[in-house]
Amino acid sequence: MRARAAFAVENGSLRISMPGSETRLVQPDGLEVAAVVPAKDGVSAFVLLEAPLGTGRIQNLIKVSNGGATLWHAELPPGDPTDSFVDLDPRVAKDLSASTSSGKRVRLDPESGRIRGVHFAK
Repeated sequence: MRARAAFAVENGSLRISMPGSETRLVQPDGLEVAAVVPAKDGVSAFVLLEAPLGTGRIQNLIKVSNGGATLWHAELPPGDPTDSFVDLDPRVAKDLSASTSSGKRVRLDPESGRIRGVHFAK
């Protein structure tokens, strides 16, 4: 069985703590961490990264392992050349739910980060 991990945001970094191990601070993709939601498996988490202004389209929602490795970058819906994710719903059920800067609500597969559904929310 894999060791369960605790994930949190600490001063713009992702803090990963595991029993019997040192606490790690990581900055995935070199970006500040805006929010983190632990996955149901206890060994990974969904992480919303700050999208720097003026960077254009950026896949800033990721899933990370308890070792800090990026497992996937979530798909953005097609269309807007400056889109990014702006929030993440902490209630992970069958699908992961997040909003984009273009006003779309996206349902994502929590195992792959692929889009399962999109609707306009603004």
